[in-house]
Amino acid sequence: MKSKKIEYIDLANVIATFAVVFLHANSCFWDFSKERYWITADVIESVFIFAVPLFFMISSVTLIDYQKRYDTKTYFRKRFAKAVIPFLFWTLFALVFDIVVLKTISISDLSLELMFNGFINNKFCDYYWFFTPLFIIYACVPLFASIEESKRIKIFKYLFIVGFIFNGIIPFVINAFHLDLVWPVSIYVVSSYSIFTIMGYLIHKIDFTPNQRCIIYFLGLAGLLMHFGGTYYESYALNGVSMIYKELTQAPILMYSGAIFLFIKQIASRVMSTKLGGIVNFVKKYTFSIYLLHFYVISVFNEYFGLINYKTSIIYRLGMPFIVIPITIIITALIRKLRLGKKVLP
Repeated sequence: MKSKKIEYIDLANVIATFAVVFLHANSCFWDFSKERYWITADVIESVFIFAVPLFFMISSVTLIDYQKRYDTKTYFRKRFAKAVIPFLFWTLFALVFDIVVLKTISISDLSLELMFNGFINNKFCDYYWFFTPLFIIYACVPLFASIEESKRIKIFKYLFIVGFIFNGIIPFVINAFHLDLVWPVSIYVVSSYSIFTIMGYLIHKIDFTPNQRCIIYFLGLAGLLMHFGGTYYESYALNGVSMIYKELTQAPILMYSGAIFLFIKQIASRVMSTKLGGIVNFVKKYTFSIYLLHFYVISVFNEYFGLINYKTSIIYRLGMPFIVIPITIIITALIRKLRLGKKVLP
């Protein structure tokens, strides 16, 4: 049965996918400059920074209740087939791509250390950094899923509150105000990206009142403005890109990402009943493939069509996703026709 919740997850997945491509088309953000283009780069970076947190929250919503569908052994087998195999294949492809196309690695460079850094630290394709925390979230899901469903929301609320305060707010305040302090406390069960597992599930399950939604949206707007303004101010002072406001698991991005996820949940039924719903239903079949392949499409355009010379152009940064995504969809459709195509691009 098609439900509102399924619809909003589809919409969130497509929005997150577009956001990822916008972020990577906006790579000039990482080359700090006091020229005007960097201000718009900071705007684009700030607006779309929710992309990866959204993916993590989507994973939480779709997986936490897996025990209603299959056992834990099946859960891990499915995760291996749908994520690990594609990751291994496309990371190996990235190595070949780096050697043959980009020529950033030579055959003589091959070593055990290079392979370790390529697969574990994503040196062949840094876009794939997302997989390491994703696999950690996959490993944590059975732990969270083992909590009795009737008690889960209450326990998750507690975990989110203590995690948000001790892992998200206090370390951020220390860094933002340049306090000469070391914060020794971390709530490890919700440390790093696992807090998105908790937050995504809570947003999915709770029917917030209008007043509660207004508060969440206000905090989300505050997080967005802090990310943009703080990064702008600190980067100009540093004369380089400051990372103080860019930690995904600290207050500004947590608040902004949670608000975006809730907003998508609220508008999904209306969006999916329009012509946009048809686009979402088409693109949703390719979202993971777009994530896996768009690096190669962008790289070819930059290196072989000379577009790298225009990467600071606002037309390039806002237009590239609408070129890259259709091309990636076509490539995916062709690869899936091959015998093993759906194994590497599920």
